[in-house]
Amino acid sequence: MKKIGVVGAGYWSQTHLRAWSQVEGATVQCLCDTDEAVLKERGAQFQIDHQHLYTELEELLQYEDIDAVDIVTKPDTHREIVEIVAKTGRDILCQKPFAQTVQEAQDILKTVERHRVRLMVTENWRWLEPFRQVKLHIQSQIIGNIQQIRFLDCKYATPTFAPDRAIPQPYFRTMPNLLFFEMGIHWLDVWRYLFGEPVSLYAAATRISPYVQGEDTGVVTLKHEGFFGHMDVSWASRRSMANQRDECPIEQMIVEGDRATLILYQDNRLVLRQTDGTERVLSNGYKFNMEESFSRLQRHFLSCLQDGTEFQTSGADNLKTLSLVFAVYESLRTNQVVDLN
Repeated sequence: MKKIGVVGAGYWSQTHLRAWSQVEGATVQCLCDTDEAVLKERGAQFQIDHQHLYTELEELLQYEDIDAVDIVTKPDTHREIVEIVAKTGRDILCQKPFAQTVQEAQDILKTVERHRVRLMVTENWRWLEPFRQVKLHIQSQIIGNIQQIRFLDCKYATPTFAPDRAIPQPYFRTMPNLLFFEMGIHWLDVWRYLFGEPVSLYAAATRISPYVQGEDTGVVTLKHEGFFGHMDVSWASRRSMANQRDECPIEQMIVEGDRATLILYQDNRLVLRQTDGTERVLSNGYKFNMEESFSRLQRHFLSCLQDGTEFQTSGADNLKTLSLVFAVYESLRTNQVVDLN
């Protein structure tokens, strides 16, 4: 049984803790947060005894017999926390984005290498079942060679961030880089998982909501050897919904091949469209189950610790995704195509 310590008791810790409760072979033994009120609330919610709640990370690491630490805090805290944890020899699961710059990411990787511990980034989007299905069918060569990709993700969020309204992550309002830093890292990781490494990209973005400082809608064109793709994403797209706030994004993906087209519709049906226009449903009913995606990546984390295999989203691999995020911002700044080679 692997014993896990969770650092960070904020909004997303609930998803992590619920997911861990579904993972055989692991138990969350202790929890840490600098905000004592939040810490006690989350401890009570998940039945973590008060003697295993800490406001000081060093105390948790000194007194708790744990195997690994799950970091669920903001990116600006990750470098320091990883340094503290790595010195004690515990393996680390770290929430994305795991660093604020490429240099900081490289420094974090040097830290874990120096202390001979393992680091995996909590990147759950590739573990969502609809994308796993897309991957399987691309690998089957059912569509042949990829020619072009179109990806859409939109929801209505930032226009609801008025100062007098409580939101789960209020720091979103003041992030200078918002959409692509916070969510783009998910989309770009899925893109790499499905289609491999792009060779160049061009991005355009803008801010629609008056309640945020960073961009909340944008497009990215990614060029690969032999094909290209277009990503159209927004946190400020109006939706038909009762309360004008929707936590579930509309996702759609179209992958054109030289034999057929693979379409992930907004209702999560995965369809194969033939050259004559006929469609065949390949899978139906798979949901964007966030909690299950976290449980899957947590099981993967434990499995790789057990058998010594490489994490799918190791720090080194996720640095490639993070580099794409910063390439997007470079393109936005320069209004130029960024050569990724």
